[in-house]
Parts: sequence; C-alpha cells; structure tokens
Amino acid sequence: MTHDDTSSREQGSRRIAVGLALFAAAVFLSFIIRQWMASS
Repeated sequence: MTHDDTSSREQGSRRIAVGLALFAAAVFLSFIIRQWMASS
C-alpha cells in the first residue's frame, strides 16, 4: 500500500463527512424554518 492510496482514502472519507455535515445542516435549517413559519 502506497502513501497515495491512504491519502486518497482519507480525502474520500473527508468528502463524505463534509457531505453528511452539509446534509444535516440543511435538514436542521429546514426544520427550524418550518417551526418558525408555523409559529408566525
């Protein structure tokens, strides 16, 4: 196993983590906006 393989795998997992974080943030924001629209 070369150093490039490990770095590419780490980069891929980091990209997946960023994607999940953005997805969670979008769901969280949509939930807050929905609650805010319902209360107003």
